[in-house]
Amino acid sequence: MSTKLKQIINIEDQSEVKLYPKRGIALKKSKGVYVFDTNGKKYLDFMTNLGVNILGYSNPKIIEAISKQIAMLPSTHQTFYSEARANFLKELKSILPLSLNKVIFTNSGAESVEAALKLAIAATGKSKFIAASNSYHGRTLGSLSVTGQQKYREPFLPMLGNVTHIQFNDLKALNKSLSKDIAAVILEPIQGEAGIILPDKNYLKEVKTMCKSYGVLLILDEIQTAIRTGSWLVCNQYDVAPDILCLSKSLSYGIPFGLIVTTAEVGNLMPQSGHGSTFAGNPLACMAATQVIKQIKKQKLLKNAAQMGNYFLEQLNKLNHHAISAVKGSGLMVGLEIKENTTPYLKKMQDMGLIAASSNSDTIRFLPPITVSKKEIDQALIIIKEVFPNV
Repeated sequence: MSTKLKQIINIEDQSEVKLYPKRGIALKKSKGVYVFDTNGKKYLDFMTNLGVNILGYSNPKIIEAISKQIAMLPSTHQTFYSEARANFLKELKSILPLSLNKVIFTNSGAESVEAALKLAIAATGKSKFIAASNSYHGRTLGSLSVTGQQKYREPFLPMLGNVTHIQFNDLKALNKSLSKDIAAVILEPIQGEAGIILPDKNYLKEVKTMCKSYGVLLILDEIQTAIRTGSWLVCNQYDVAPDILCLSKSLSYGIPFGLIVTTAEVGNLMPQSGHGSTFAGNPLACMAATQVIKQIKKQKLLKNAAQMGNYFLEQLNKLNHHAISAVKGSGLMVGLEIKENTTPYLKKMQDMGLIAASSNSDTIRFLPPITVSKKEIDQALIIIKEVFPNV
């Protein structure tokens, strides 16, 4: 271990409250689908900071736009109009269902969920929610209340509000729990932290129909799934438009940013000053998000995500190793479920130059940039095959 890395580790370990297990390396720079540590070692980034850097790194058009904006006006409060904000809203409208036309800006995924829950309460006058077991929606108190994983919830019980957790993909369980007293059902269209769990073909559509029959709102949390699976939104693939949509992560090239999008009918029921955030909707993040959408369109990257995702899944399905129990995913949101804890396998991959993440404790999660090429996926597969050799 270099002296410089030791210094970095000592400063962080002595100063930070321990919230995350550290990976033992310090990242310094990036380019394309690669990141580099302080020793100059190169890694394929198939984690992208849990889905944030969806276009990889060092995109010249986005860097140029961000640089100009930060020099001109990096931040302005939402009480002022902003050209950068207006340009983003215009671009955003082109990728959303027509019914979703009202926006509340936030700074993160968790804050988007917070704003969505508040909006549901304001719009319905009710405060009960239904969420899915093993779901993940964030770690602030409101978002943690609807998160369905005890390891995150238990230290902070009792949670806020009245939340019923039901099994994902189980329409009977939903029907049993639904009533006119419920404000909203909140779901991830693909459960990310639970192990990359995909919905059954008609599940989301049936959920929306059932919610509507009870006068209950449907909130879809696409904070991790948006853009990554071969379409702008996963709900596009299932022909469902939620009442409230939560977005963040992949939209703004790593600059903190988030928003919820809703219908005019629901959005107009939020009281003035019902939600607010000093940095939300700032010109810098809006400029980045505008350029992200434009680059995806220009380079046809949704198509690339679908094609490369299919190829990656096909190759992973050819693995024959005693520890592998399942391969699953959609587009470039891919899970390799194993019969053992993921940590030793993730460590081996990292040592060999491939960074991935865990999902639950039994699934290795791959979230590569949607700019990834077949050559780069093949490079990752060489490492994966060494870690999981065929038998």
